[in-house]
Amino acid sequence: MIIITFKILLTIIIHLSLYVLYPDTGKYDMWYLWTSIVLWIVFWLWFSEKFSTLKKLLFPLSILINAGIFILMIFFITITMPQEDGTMVIKKISTGKFPSSENIERGKIKYFYSLGLNNSKIDLNKLKDPIKKSYNKIAGE
Repeated sequence: MIIITFKILLTIIIHLSLYVLYPDTGKYDMWYLWTSIVLWIVFWLWFSEKFSTLKKLLFPLSILINAGIFILMIFFITITMPQEDGTMVIKKISTGKFPSSENIERGKIKYFYSLGLNNSKIDLNKLKDPIKKSYNKIAGE
């Protein structure tokens, strides 16, 4: 039970991390985020139930299988995650278009603050214009 909980938490952390790194996801971003998280959680529950005895028999190999599934999950998320510019995240990564600090800050505001995961005060004067717009949109101002 602890292992499946760890896998579920790691799935949520991976999703949120990718969304913070690449926050320009368009209007269906939250729908995709939560649908993808739920689908992967259902997969982990199904996988742990169906292959529990096999994983116990092949213990060292099961660690590699789980790591491979996490890599596959990251691959699928980066292929299917919506982006406003229409470019897949995996293509952005492969061409060297890594997120800037401004993108990461907008992503933190867009996802962590909207989920209530960070209660610290934000100094709006220090934020750049696109980040201010994201924050004002979330705050309802």
